[in-house]
Amino acid sequence: MDAEMQRMMKIRPLQEAVINYRATVSKYRTIMKKICVSESKSLINVEMTVDDVKLKLPDPQNIPPLTNLHTATNQSPQGFKC
Repeated sequence: MDAEMQRMMKIRPLQEAVINYRATVSKYRTIMKKICVSESKSLINVEMTVDDVKLKLPDPQNIPPLTNLHTATNQSPQGFKC
C-alpha cells in the first residue's frame, strides 16, 4: 500500500499541472479567438474613400532645376563615368 500511495503522490501534482495547463490554454484560445474575430470585423467594416485623399506635391521652389543632366548623373557627355 505504501508503494501505491507514493505512486499516487507523484502522479497527483502532475495531474493538477495538466489540469491547470489545459484550463489556461482554453482561456488563452478563447481570448485569442475573440481578439481575432473583433479584428476581422473592424477590418471588414472599414470604408475607404479615395476621393478624400489629396496628393501632396512638393513645393516647386524646393525642387532644384535640372539644367545639365550630365552633372546630375555624374557622367560625362560620352557616357563614361567621371
